[in-house]
Amino acid sequence: MTTIPALDTLSIGRPKTVGPVTLYPLYGHGPTALPYVTLAEAIAAGTVTVEEAPSANVPTLLVSNTGTLPVLITDGEILEGGWQNRTVTVPVLVEPGEVAVPVACVEAGRWGGGRRARFGKSGQRLPRRIRRTVTRTVEATPDGHRYVDQSAVWSGVASALEDRSVASGTRSLLDVSACISLDAPVDDQALPPNIVAVDRAVRVLRALRPLPLQTGLVVAIGGRCVSAEVFDRPETLAGYWDEILAAIALDVPARVDGRRPSIAAALRFVRRVLKADVERTPGVGLGTEYRFTSDRIAAQALAVDDRLVCLSVIAA
Repeated sequence: MTTIPALDTLSIGRPKTVGPVTLYPLYGHGPTALPYVTLAEAIAAGTVTVEEAPSANVPTLLVSNTGTLPVLITDGEILEGGWQNRTVTVPVLVEPGEVAVPVACVEAGRWGGGRRARFGKSGQRLPRRIRRTVTRTVEATPDGHRYVDQSAVWSGVASALEDRSVASGTRSLLDVSACISLDAPVDDQALPPNIVAVDRAVRVLRALRPLPLQTGLVVAIGGRCVSAEVFDRPETLAGYWDEILAAIALDVPARVDGRRPSIAAALRFVRRVLKADVERTPGVGLGTEYRFTSDRIAAQALAVDDRLVCLSVIAA
């Protein structure tokens, strides 16, 4: 059983459904963690740099925080640039100073760049299938490193490219994201009906923005809850809203029915972490990492002094 009190006190609001996609707002009632800024905010302020390590290697990037507050980087964020695009594999709170952040490659066909090549935030997030793979295969070593099944991640990227019939010269997941412009009309002729329906729904839902005091959401496609994101404060959810919504369109089930889970079922989906097997490890930066696994979900969380910072839940 987990010891993060905020997970016991989550409440849920009335859902919004557009087409096959339903969003259920979540509200946290626990204490917030320490003050921090998100990676996007730190990049905009010029107080953080993300670059290849001095001896460039696939599973590690060097994050330098010159600000006064910790920087939150959530699992699933995609960083663009460097020697190849990467995704962050565990949630990290980077204290002022330098931290080696664990990552995985999402661009198998490129490896090259300038010395200490830098990264920017892509504004995109991993599709659910790849996030599930990452969460289930993360291994923490005694020396503090994190490793995932890189081959399985590349396989997931290849599937995402194939699903959208995207030809990518460097086998980059961001080329899939580039073909899904949420501001452009959907090409009904080029895509299967299930993908068209989800794309249209996501465009409408993205524009709605989070509700006042909302700190998380559950996502359902058809009659199945597929993912959830929870943060400790509304401002963090608002900052990640666009990329969370865009990621829904990156991973569409082959069959989408017309059902909708009940509000009680959506809340039970998030609370499955309370009954899942849990692994706790000291965080790469501040706090404690939690990884939850069961036959129904895979999830990761970061907490500081038992105060939840972020939680991601993916259906098995």
